[in-house]
Amino acid sequence: MWRCFSASRSFSCGDVVANENPKVVAGAGTLLPLPMERPTSSDKWTFEDDGKTLRFTVPTNPPTEMRMTAEQLDSFLAMLAWLRSAMKPEIAPRWPFNLLAQLVHNPMWTTEGDATSGNSLIHWRSTFFGWQHFSLPPEEAKSLATALLKQLERPVKMAARN
Repeated sequence: MWRCFSASRSFSCGDVVANENPKVVAGAGTLLPLPMERPTSSDKWTFEDDGKTLRFTVPTNPPTEMRMTAEQLDSFLAMLAWLRSAMKPEIAPRWPFNLLAQLVHNPMWTTEGDATSGNSLIHWRSTFFGWQHFSLPPEEAKSLATALLKQLERPVKMAARN
């Protein structure tokens, strides 16, 4: 059984865990609320079947209407992600600090060891893209743990807001 974490509490969870109202924020050294709300229907897309199907129009000539279930949309997004990974310019290999970014504040996460590789597996739940999975070799896992502990020892001071 995995251990899942949210805020300062841990609890047992299954393979899928719903997060408790995750907050999307912008980050550039500080966390700022984004004016982001759940999308509502428009003339280009709408939810059908009590939110189980997305109907949308692709702006082609002539326009193309598509319908996708959540599972189909997940597969489509995964395919788009793989295609993006092959495009130029490539995604930066290092994070360019001090850029504004959309963050999910306090996401669900869990870890486990991989018996075959000896790596640490980290599973993060993205509000937008579901569970994301990462495998860290032991030295990288130690580096991550060390970096997080250093941040706790020297907390970043919040910028003054006018």
